[in-house]
Amino acid sequence: MPADLWTQLAEREVPEVPERFDLQVHQRVNRWLLLAQLADLALRGVPQAMWLFARSVFGLLIFTLSGSYHSKNRKD
Repeated sequence: MPADLWTQLAEREVPEVPERFDLQVHQRVNRWLLLAQLADLALRGVPQAMWLFARSVFGLLIFTLSGSYHSKNRKD
């Protein structure tokens, strides 16, 4: 039975690829890549940048009010 299926497929006519097939594929892929990268930026990049900026401003305020730099990494 499988050999008969392969024979039928070999005899079947294959249509030509459309002229703008590559362009259409690239446009669809690029659209999804752009959406994925914008979502990644909006959901991960911007919140992380906001968090780091807020930590820096908070550290600046603490330093301004207390006059000393407090860090978890300082050993002295």
